[in-house]
Amino acid sequence: MPGLALGLIAFVAAIAGFLTVNAMQVPPRQGGASIFAGAGQGGEGGAGTVFLFDGETLVDATPSARQILTTSRGRGGNWLRLIGYLSVYFPDIEAQLRRLEDEGQILVEGRSAQGKTMLLSAGLGCGLIRISLTDPAQDGRPMLTDALAHRALTQEVEHLREALAQAPMPIWRETEAGDVVWANSAYMLKAIATLPAGKELGWPLPRLFEQLASQSTVRGQRAAVKVPGEEPAWFDLIGTLSGQERLIFALPADAAVNAEVALRDFMQTLIKTFAQLPTGLAIFDRQRQLQLFNPALIDLTGLPADFLSMRPSLLSVLDALRDRNMIPEPKDYRSWRRQLVEMEKAAASGLYEET
Repeated sequence: MPGLALGLIAFVAAIAGFLTVNAMQVPPRQGGASIFAGAGQGGEGGAGTVFLFDGETLVDATPSARQILTTSRGRGGNWLRLIGYLSVYFPDIEAQLRRLEDEGQILVEGRSAQGKTMLLSAGLGCGLIRISLTDPAQDGRPMLTDALAHRALTQEVEHLREALAQAPMPIWRETEAGDVVWANSAYMLKAIATLPAGKELGWPLPRLFEQLASQSTVRGQRAAVKVPGEEPAWFDLIGTLSGQERLIFALPADAAVNAEVALRDFMQTLIKTFAQLPTGLAIFDRQRQLQLFNPALIDLTGLPADFLSMRPSLLSVLDALRDRNMIPEPKDYRSWRRQLVEMEKAAASGLYEET
């Protein structure tokens, strides 16, 4: 009888072990029922926040665990997103998880930079990694809500709010009617600077740019903000639709405006300098488009002024000169023209050399 009892116990243990292994070896679900179904979101007997991985492949997870993966700032697959979330509390999380291969189970407590704590329990069995997260602030009681998922959402909002607040360019939201309903710190500071002396910032927020400029969602709309006693500050406005409102970014464009003014002044100086020269002059930009020519070029080549005013390319000018027999006719004109262009490109980069 004792032998029969021992045999029966061994048989029951084997069946239980078989069922446990099969329960853990669940393939990744594609819309099927979760093994955590019915465990609830918390409360007594709730599964809490649990992840089940086969290597780096997510096999299953509780609802609160899936919500954490959704809100994680990490990139890549579910494993990388979880690592990105946990690294806030456990900077060495990857090294800690590698301990599972030798120890089989770990229990680690982590703390974020904001002082919030988290308890991580992980185990390796039957080739599957089970990771459970607990909020110690619950004093060991089952979580009545998805506290960790809520914390992840809160952190995400805090990070986004800080990023917008610290952005160096003005950012704001406005309604279809043009009312500014939200603005970041850069916008506020610029708006305060434009107010008359003694006047305080009020609601609705003042507009920094003309409504027609901010209404456009096309990149490249340029507008200026004038602060008393300062030079106008230029911005390129980029807008995007957000529901019934517009989110607008004002990128600083002072450097581009100053460069354009300097180029325009330089071109005017060249025109005045070379206008009286008897030598024909043609100036091309880096795209090999004609930007400047003097009257002598028209007199010497016979090229029409309207043709030159269209800013033709260097090759088009060479072809026009050839049609008027103004340049020597080589045996292979196409090859000669290509060599001339290559020589010009090499000279522009400082690589041309002739002996």
